[in-house]
Amino acid sequence: NNCEIVLNGFDNISLTQSQSILKNKYNISRSFNKSSGQIYIGYFSGTNTHDVDFLACEEALIKILEKYEFVSFVLGGFLKLSNKFIKFKERIIRLPFVNYHNQLIYLSLIDINIAPLEVGNIFCEAKSNLKFYEAALVKVPTIASATEPFVSSIIDGFSGYVATIAADWFAYLEKMIINKKHRVSLGENAYEFVTKNYNQNFTGSQFLSVINKNLKAPINFTNKSPKKISKTLRVGFIVPGLNYSSGGTRNIFR
Repeated sequence: NNCEIVLNGFDNISLTQSQSILKNKYNISRSFNKSSGQIYIGYFSGTNTHDVDFLACEEALIKILEKYEFVSFVLGGFLKLSNKFIKFKERIIRLPFVNYHNQLIYLSLIDINIAPLEVGNIFCEAKSNLKFYEAALVKVPTIASATEPFVSSIIDGFSGYVATIAADWFAYLEKMIINKKHRVSLGENAYEFVTKNYNQNFTGSQFLSVINKNLKAPINFTNKSPKKISKTLRVGFIVPGLNYSSGGTRNIFR
């Protein structure tokens, strides 16, 4: 009866970093020897828990690589690619793990960001849309699976695309590849949206609002008298058992 949701967001360091990257994007591209004739599709999977998620877009990506020889696939993470990708090995770029804020530099080098997830999986449905707003910080558009966080934040065809069925992945990838003007527009619109709605001040004010609201009406624990808890707000975190691959929850509790 008393549940509040505060959206995820980025910190001021990320925002400052992104602004610096955007100002120096040309020089950054040159320093990494990025080819002007290539289109780079990027997937920053991170931990080794996304092999099943990747299946959502795998066939579409293979078809794209077959059809367009000027398209390369950039992979940041422990994803295990199937043997179907061996014939494209010259156009597959694996990135090393880097500091979280430096990841924005690599994101700025790609043209299209993808965020596949297993739709309907309760764990995936609870994942935030950070892969959308991180890429948007450097004006890179995203195609994401139609989980609730992505559906509620991406305006289809305006600030990105949400793929509902397998055919969507190919259609949206191809549309962005052949239409640079549209691709750039998607990235610009996504940037405007996330810098207003996911910045540290905005998400912080949301969280503060929840705290203040509950301070005025504290939860009445049955084993404590109202007087003892009237001025105390108890904040509890419920998370699964922490294991090596659960980077998000591990780093929160460090």
